[in-house]
This record gives sequence, C-alpha cells and structure tokens, in this order.
Amino acid sequence: MDYGTFINSEKALLISPAGYGKTYTLSRCLQYAEGKSLVLTHTHAGVASIKQKLKDVGILSSKYSVETITSFAQKYVDSFYIGDEKPQQEDTTNYYPFIIREATSILSNSTIRRVLRSSYSGMFVDEYQDCSREQHLMLREMMKCFPTRILGDPLQGIFDFNGELVDFDDDLSDFKVFPPLDVPHRWNQVGANDLGEALARIRLKLEKDEHINLSDFTDSIDVVVAKEQDLYDFRSEYFRTLNAVRREESLLVIHPDSMNKAPRINFSKRFKDIRSIESIDDRDFYSLAKSIDLLDRNKLVLEIRDLAYKLFSKKGLNDWFNDNGFKNKKDKDSKERVLAVLDLIDGCNSVNSVGEILGEIEKLPNVNCPRKELFKSLLKAIEISSLNGISVLEGMREQRNNIRRAGRKVEGRHIGTTLLTKGLEFDVVVILDAHKFNSPKHLYVALTRCRKKLVVITKCSELKPYE
Repeated sequence: MDYGTFINSEKALLISPAGYGKTYTLSRCLQYAEGKSLVLTHTHAGVASIKQKLKDVGILSSKYSVETITSFAQKYVDSFYIGDEKPQQEDTTNYYPFIIREATSILSNSTIRRVLRSSYSGMFVDEYQDCSREQHLMLREMMKCFPTRILGDPLQGIFDFNGELVDFDDDLSDFKVFPPLDVPHRWNQVGANDLGEALARIRLKLEKDEHINLSDFTDSIDVVVAKEQDLYDFRSEYFRTLNAVRREESLLVIHPDSMNKAPRINFSKRFKDIRSIESIDDRDFYSLAKSIDLLDRNKLVLEIRDLAYKLFSKKGLNDWFNDNGFKNKKDKDSKERVLAVLDLIDGCNSVNSVGEILGEIEKLPNVNCPRKELFKSLLKAIEISSLNGISVLEGMREQRNNIRRAGRKVEGRHIGTTLLTKGLEFDVVVILDAHKFNSPKHLYVALTRCRKKLVVITKCSELKPYE
C-alpha cells in the first residue's frame, strides 16, 4: 500500500475484506497527514475501537478526531439549527433522518465550510458501505472542504434499515480506487492463519452466491450441528459447546436476529456471565428514565417494584416481591435486607435516592441484572439529572450523546448481533443458529468478528444465506 499517494489524493477509495488492515492503513495515513484529520464511522463501538487502535500504534490524539457520522451531524444541528420542528431524540424513526437532512443544509453554508476547513485538514470515512444515500449527500457537502479518503467493503453493508445504501460504482465514480489489501492480518498476527484462509474462501463463495458447506472448513472452524430448541438443554451438545467457552476472557456470542432483543436478554439470564450489548438508542433507556420522572410518591414501594422488574431478573425478584410490595420474610438476614430497602424508600426525597434504592435491590440474593449497560446508564442519567437540575429523561439524552461521541469499549464476554458488533473483534466468537442468516453480508460480518477461534452452531452444515 502506497500510503503517501493515498493520503495525497483528493478523493481516494480503498476496498478490502474484514480483518485485512483498514484501520492499520488509517493509522499509517495519519502519520503522513499534515494537520488534524476528521475520522468518521457509524457506531459508537467503532469509535472506541478506532481510538484504541490509533493509541496502540502511537498516533497522537492531536492528529485526529473520531466520531460517528450521526454524532458529528447532531453537533452541528444542535449548534446551528433554528426552528422548533426537531423531533425528540428518543423518537429515533424521525430524529436521525431529520438530523442528517438538516446537517446537510447547514454544512452547505459557506461560513460553516470555513469553520470545517480551519478545524480539519482532511477527512477519512470508515465503513462507507453502511452510508445511506442521505448520509452520502451530507458527506458530499463536506468533501467540498478538504481531501477525503474512504475505506469500506460492500460485502459488509448491513445498515440498510436506514434507507437505501450508497452504491460504490454509481456514487463514488470520481474517486481514485486503490488496490485492495490482500493479507489477513487479524488472523496471521495471532497464528490463526488457517482460519484467515478459510474465511477468505468463504468470502469468495458469498460473492458468487454459492452455498457454504461447513464440512469443508472443519480443520479451522469448529462446526456444531444442533437443534435450535437444544440451546438451554444442559444435556445437549448445543449447551455443552457454549459451556465450554463461557469462561473465555474475550468472547462474543452472535445471535442471528438483529431486530428482536428478547432472545439476547433471555440468553444473558441463563448465562449470567455473558452480557447483552445494547443498541445506543434502545427505547428502554428513555422509557425507564421517563418512568422515574413520573414516579408517584404516594405509591413508591409499588412503583419501585415495577421499575425493578424492568431491570432485574423476574425469578430473583419473585423471592422478594409480591403484588403488594415486599414479601414478609421470615429469617433475620432477609428481614434486615427488606427493612434496609424500605428505610431508603421512606426517606426518598430526590432522584438520587431512587438510584440508591435500585442499587440495594440489585444486591439482594438471587437478583441478577441481565441488562447491566441499561442499569448503569440509568444510574448515570440520575446523576446528571441531580447535578444539572434537569429531568432524568433529559439526563438520559445527555448520557447517550456522551457515549455516542466518546465511543464505548466492548470487552469481555458479550452476546450481540451483527448490527451491534460491526467493527469489533473478539478472540473467540460463537455464532448461534447460523442457518437462520438470510443475508450473505450479515453472515460475513458475523464470521469475521473472531481473532483466534470461530464456533458455528447450526442445524445443518450447509448454509444458504440468500433466501
């Protein structure tokens, strides 16, 4: 890769497979670039990943600013939009299209363009295949301000729920196309060369719409043929496979259903050490915050109980609560625990007190929180609300925006989907019910999240992700 030529091109495009070093290429280009570069991507997890990789190779933070496309647009709309038609942030269906549309208009202003030119010497856009046409139009306005380098891979374009995706041939025809990267660094660096080669062969089949016979890849991929209904049967091969990897320090379990969070929450309830990754703007963040703002002080025990059932495991809470509030516990230790929570409720005089009460409920024996990120965000929103004298709902909006701009590290053991883990990598990846993927792009993204080990669980060894 000729980094100097790439960085000196007014419009440069690099298309390469997952794991072949696009982020490394970005870091090398930043070494050549003069001034400060703007780096845009699509997810807050991606922001954190890029920042960490740039830090790891010693790129000074003064050389770049990394944001999501939407957070960058949001920043300019919040600063320069004049009007009263902006939807509420929790109305995601209307809010984000509005933000992108208004940002496109704002960024076409000559004064704003001068601000951009004085702030950045150039722009990189990662994962460009996930840009909607509306986002592409916004970025086109920005391209008028400085040189632009695009990195992407059409086989990973999975964000089409935001509208029609950009077409590289039609929409980027004026870009200089550089030769694709051809070394699977992600796997070679950890000695998993065979795994990298297997994924390259699978990629070729996906590009040709060919069926994937996993039996051809068992030398490098762990393939487990099992029935879907055996997932929670502790005697099954399905369950034993998951149990064998659940202590891995870097583990990602990928569920094929990106639209329904319930299966992932249920999974975290069963496998308590594997946490569910939350969508940045899941409506539960805002609805829970709003429910605290609307707490009825005259029925606080019942209101707190209802709130707890939205956060913690029902099975554990049933040991402590009934329809009337707390159960009348017999043993001394349980009585003292209940009295401690009731004392906090009796003395509840602020939203901070609500956070303390929920914290005590979480500590009760057998009570588990399968959605730790949701709970942590709620406590942070309560803190912001108390400090700034605003509602918890407003505090939650601020908290989610802070995450959006700063990025969010996702490490440890998690269950997620392709949409939630795009751009991330884990040592061990387990794909559940791989036969249910009906998109070659989603399947490819799922397969390539691994570094050292890939486990594919499916009801049949031949995958046909084209239906």
